[in-house]
Amino acid sequence: MRRVEGRGRKLRFTVRIGDVALTRELTWNEVARLKELVKEFCKWDPGEKCWIARVDDVLKYVNLAASALSEAFGDRGEEAVKRIVELDRELREREAEKGVLLVLPESFIEDYRAYRLLRRCAEPSPRRLAGAEVRYYALDPEAAVRCLLEWGFEPEELKETLLDLLQEIDPSLTEGQVRLVEKVAGLGASADAVILRDCGPSGALIMFPRPLTEAERARLEELCSLDYYQQRVAEGEVELVPTRLSLLKPLSSKVFLAPYFAARLVEEFAREIGLRVEDCIEWPEERIEIFKRDFRLYRFQEEALEAWMRAGMRGTIVMPTGAGKTFVAMAAIAELRLPTLICVTTVELAKQWARRLRECLGIEAGILAGGEKRVGEVTVATYHSAARSLGELYDKYGLVVYDEGHHLPAETFKEIAFRVKARYTMVLSATPERADKNEMLIFKAAGEPVYVTSYLDLVLRGVLAPLKLERVYVELESDEAAEYSAIAGEGGERDLRRTSELIKVASRARRKLEAVKEIVKGEEGKIIIFCQYVDQAEAAYKAVRLVEPRCALITGSTSKGRRLRALEDFKRGSVRVLVTTTVLDEGVDVPDADVAVILSGTGQARQMVQRVGRVLRWTPGKVAKVYEVVAKGTIEEALSRSRSVYKLFDYREVRAALELATRAYERMGELIRQYRDALPGLRRDLLEKARAEYVKLVVELARTSSLRLH
Repeated sequence: MRRVEGRGRKLRFTVRIGDVALTRELTWNEVARLKELVKEFCKWDPGEKCWIARVDDVLKYVNLAASALSEAFGDRGEEAVKRIVELDRELREREAEKGVLLVLPESFIEDYRAYRLLRRCAEPSPRRLAGAEVRYYALDPEAAVRCLLEWGFEPEELKETLLDLLQEIDPSLTEGQVRLVEKVAGLGASADAVILRDCGPSGALIMFPRPLTEAERARLEELCSLDYYQQRVAEGEVELVPTRLSLLKPLSSKVFLAPYFAARLVEEFAREIGLRVEDCIEWPEERIEIFKRDFRLYRFQEEALEAWMRAGMRGTIVMPTGAGKTFVAMAAIAELRLPTLICVTTVELAKQWARRLRECLGIEAGILAGGEKRVGEVTVATYHSAARSLGELYDKYGLVVYDEGHHLPAETFKEIAFRVKARYTMVLSATPERADKNEMLIFKAAGEPVYVTSYLDLVLRGVLAPLKLERVYVELESDEAAEYSAIAGEGGERDLRRTSELIKVASRARRKLEAVKEIVKGEEGKIIIFCQYVDQAEAAYKAVRLVEPRCALITGSTSKGRRLRALEDFKRGSVRVLVTTTVLDEGVDVPDADVAVILSGTGQARQMVQRVGRVLRWTPGKVAKVYEVVAKGTIEEALSRSRSVYKLFDYREVRAALELATRAYERMGELIRQYRDALPGLRRDLLEKARAEYVKLVVELARTSSLRLH
């Protein structure tokens, strides 16, 4: 307010609203009276010597502002307020058409539910209005509906309840905003339809048109639950304790929350009770560009892909290690052309996948592994990285591939399957069955086995080599035997610590080192030596170098660069023997080898099959040899029986495959010699020529053989 010199000694009274300044000359008494009115929504600015009305406050106290400014400035004051209100309405209407609900919250919200709704479902979204920044909030109406459902409101209550709460937050909703709320909250109540809707990272909302009967509820629970086993140590023994894991979270008598993959289970249930399903979930289905397809599938791989597609593009593909499961998955990616997340076990495997995608499909994949964080239309992530990044990843991918999918039921990893919003899933595994019995979680979350091929079938197709297994027994030395006997005499029979110590003594038997040297001297091809313990691997490496200098060691502490160089040297042949620990059991693309030596391992058949798989890739004339070195008269004999490959490979099939292949090789002598003598660049054509001849011979031999294959 400025004093105006001259007659009547009047003062200049100014109120600024956004980009408009209202000015009038008034007497001191008039100014004093109007000052009391405007200070409810204005602040005095001593620098400009005028009252500043923030646009936010004008909109919140619109009636008061209109009355006060009309009295102070007549029509000009009223028009200034109307202009702000109209600009606000137009902005809200435009945003509502885009699905955005702009609100200007009251300074104090009395209804606690409305306050919680604002906190959970809105975020600051300031906008320019009339030349000033207005502190709007953008409230997500979909999230608000989900919030009300989680609070137990029935679908038919949503519209009225949400409008009531929004009026508590901001009484100035426009007609367009009300329509938006009614559209989002008006879920419909069909008498015969189950409605499926998005619920963000929490999963899918399942809304039934009526409360379920007790029998129906029990059936739905049966479909949407499974036993999840966890290990517990009791009296020195590990036991598996089942917990009933329900996929459903009841929100009300008619509404449930479930993982997105449960949508198909709900559809199955709905059909059983005579209800339709309205799938309103916005599945990620934006198409991606595939630049090339520079590979061909074998017939059995085509059969696997076709079986998976017939099953609704969900399911588990079971193939032995070395059968080319990766190429089946890449063919699925090329077929669907959907954004894809590929979960793998190790950083090395993530990079190998990325390289193959680039070479075979022309796709530059994103990588979430080993410190890299690059998300793309196709992303390869370790299970650990994917689990940590679910908030960012969950709704981006239409297809998820779980490589080495038997890892999926792990406590942390299962959250990927439980939260990701993908309509299609593929599990790749040589051995989906788990020691903890949790393979049912794989099948429930990602699909039952849709294609299983046997070891014998792949030998007959010239994909896997025939297998010859041999156990080599060694004696403990006197000091080792004494130590073993002393430990064996301690504690109860079920003492886990004692069992672990016995395994260590037996596994590290020094005479194993002499045995492995003899094996290396007696074999001509490339050899991988597997150890359970790092110190044993180091000792084996030193021993083998005495008879074969072309030897390399890879353990968990080997640097990435040295590991890659060793694998490349092994591939080229400048390294003939590779000594390793469990680090190469799986999740790494190990170059082809001819012989595997198992110096020590667990009692798990899966580990044994993964190790055996490292030597199973077929080449003309190849017989994959596996030596298992076992300390005689120790707990290792039981471990050897426990991990026997014959628990997963049928003994008769292994025997038949070896006999048929050996007889076929006898008739292929010249072709095999040509292949082995050929330069590397000429081998590919010879390989396919030899494979075709081999397949023709083994099929003929199988037809005429007296061997009982099944």
